[in-house]
Amino acid sequence: MALYKNSSYRHPYREGEVVLSTRDILFVGVFVEGADVNQLILIVNMCWATPSRYSSDRLRYIIIERGCPNTKDNTIGMAENGVSLTCRFHVTVFKFIGDYDEVHLHCDVSLCDSDTNACKVNCPHKRRMYSEDSDHKEHILTVGPIRRR
Repeated sequence: MALYKNSSYRHPYREGEVVLSTRDILFVGVFVEGADVNQLILIVNMCWATPSRYSSDRLRYIIIERGCPNTKDNTIGMAENGVSLTCRFHVTVFKFIGDYDEVHLHCDVSLCDSDTNACKVNCPHKRRMYSEDSDHKEHILTVGPIRRR
């Protein structure tokens, strides 16, 4: 998972250099390298932000849920999810209320076997087409900190 400077998703930030102002747009790319592009599809199931590096932090803001952008936040845009080994989305930078200077981004991702499942993600509000109990493993990826300018 990487954070990018613009919508081309070609220029990633180096670790520790992400300093943004509230209202800036953060571009996020999640990808798998070395997997079978003809069989496997990457799905971002859920993404959330926390003011700490801990994905289990109780203070969190949901960005993506069940593969779809949070419907209560119209600043989130999904460019690609559930169609290849790359997922891309953007979100407007926000600040947690309180004395927090950092935001960490966490995403729960899984690989779907397109030979045995329909791996399509339908948004908004519809369930993913492939069954939730199918044989896929979920992994949590984390990037950050994103510091406030």
